[in-house]
Amino acid sequence: MRYLCRCASGVFVVLGLLGSGCTSVRVSSYADPEYRNVRLARVAVMALVEDLGWRQSLERAMVEELTRNGLDAVMAMDIAPPTRSWTQETLLEHLRSQGCEGIVQMELLQQGQRLESVPVETITRIYQKGRETQEVRTQTQELQARQYAGLGARLYRIPSGEVLWLASAYGRNNFSASGLFVGPDYEERYLLRALARRIARELVRERRPPAR
Repeated sequence: MRYLCRCASGVFVVLGLLGSGCTSVRVSSYADPEYRNVRLARVAVMALVEDLGWRQSLERAMVEELTRNGLDAVMAMDIAPPTRSWTQETLLEHLRSQGCEGIVQMELLQQGQRLESVPVETITRIYQKGRETQEVRTQTQELQARQYAGLGARLYRIPSGEVLWLASAYGRNNFSASGLFVGPDYEERYLLRALARRIARELVRERRPPAR
């Protein structure tokens, strides 16, 4: 529920985002049976998006989650500069020279907004001579935009390019950052990073690649 707090003396507004979870995510994955026992020593992570800021954010989110679970992962941006032109073949060969045996490539499957009716509680506090004398609570419904997105991922073997594992994650935010002092694309970034982390945990669950 979103809370709006007002004080009678002057204008004082506080917005809080409360709830059991900030995002709702579902994920599916499939590992090729022939390669289920393949062990990869080091994996690069690449987000196939045009926006460099979003790419960096997604790659970092997945690498952090994989590393947290003891896997050797690196951002592709750090070892394969985006200023250069790469074909899939030259990219895999370059990553192999950097010690990578696999690469996870992420791509955006869908993204948008849906309007939803959410409960809003307004708290009005009345002060006299610095002391609160009354509190009034009212509840209403408000239409708010909710971000939704889908993210896909594939794990390729280096240097052969064989697909060992693939996954997709779909989710939505359970909050609206409207009125908060955050960047214009905060909600989109928050959701996509959550999807990247969830895919990373699925990759760990499948035990691909192995712990260091």
